Amino acid sequence: PTQMHPDVPVGCHTGVYEMTEEFFNEITPYIKGPDVGEEVKKLTFCGHSLGGSIAMILAAWTKLRLDVDCVKMKVNVHTYGSPNVLALDMSLLNKMEKEEKETFRGYPKSALDAIGLEESALRAHVLSNDIVPRMWLSHDPVFNTLKSNEWGANLLKWKEETFGRRGMLTMDRFLYEVSGYLIFLELGNDNAAKRAVVKETANLETHLERLTWQLEDFTSGAQNNPLRALAPALEHNSQNYVDVMQYLAVNALLVKRKQ
Repeated sequence: PTQMHPDVPVGCHTGVYEMTEEFFNEITPYIKGPDVGEEVKKLTFCGHSLGGSIAMILAAWTKLRLDVDCVKMKVNVHTYGSPNVLALDMSLLNKMEKEEKETFRGYPKSALDAIGLEESALRAHVLSNDIVPRMWLSHDPVFNTLKSNEWGANLLKWKEETFGRRGMLTMDRFLYEVSGYLIFLELGNDNAAKRAVVKETANLETHLERLTWQLEDFTSGAQNNPLRALAPALEHNSQNYVDVMQYLAVNALLVKRKQ
């Protein structure tokens, strides 16, 4: 991971960081420039998959690099099936605690907290069987398989005891961490789009628990039906998110009219 911003204890996926860096200067005038008038009352960043990860970095840099008042401007991020690419930099935090004993403010609860954004600024929409948002997190199915293996668990515990908790590759963390509110979309079997159920989670531990998968959760039955193993990847398709969100929007409008 790459440090997101000087003196901010947050690590960021290097590849996504570099991709965002390539066009950040081009988009800056639309965020904070001479043509951005007082009529702009809200800034929303959104994207599907990698686009959502980039949106999260843009929102963070809006505060850190452009010094925009994110509360006043109501800066918010909506991601759809996006992998988390942020995490607290525990090495830097430990160093800050030792060197800045009198001014150290304590350990932030999340990357967003360290950046200075409210958890509610990020709403991560995840279809229940989408594997991509689980990548690189402690609920990554491959990582869970490693933890369930005695040798793998001992290795992770050793690293945790040696270098401290919440660092990369420890029992509680793979590479990155969850942040923000989780909008968990569970689909029914008979009519997927029309049976979407929204479960919003603000608690980070519940967020993590809800996304946790074991490897066998999506490989079971694959021997009899190889296509079954592809289902999690197929659910990641952006059109699935469009269908569900359109249904939810129309349903909310109908409910409102009935009232």
